[in-house]
Amino acid sequence: MKRIRFVLITLSMLLLAGCGLQNTPEFQPTLQDQISLYCLDHEGNLEMREESGRLQGYCVFTDGSECAEADFFNGVCKAGEIFGEASKRGEIGVLSADEAVEVEVNSGSVDADSGSDEIVLE
Repeated sequence: MKRIRFVLITLSMLLLAGCGLQNTPEFQPTLQDQISLYCLDHEGNLEMREESGRLQGYCVFTDGSECAEADFFNGVCKAGEIFGEASKRGEIGVLSADEAVEVEVNSGSVDADSGSDEIVLE
């Protein structure tokens, strides 16, 4: 009888001890987390916008300039630079806030059948 009692008490203690152990995974930041934190660490504010049916994060700086948070993380842009839609896609260079640009287009064409938003200037 004493032996059965001892076995039951021992099993109960082992069962209770096993219930207290939980393997909680340590937080592993994703690349997206690191990109967002980079913006915040460099005095930017995150702003999420829906573009083409998906969310895009932007890093907005205190001077009002902004760029896609991944571009800021990768060094493509920085605070004080103005980014247009074409430069976000890497199609034109980056303009600083000090530069003025004037463009005059006399002729050009758009191929509506191509499915592209590309404009060909002549």
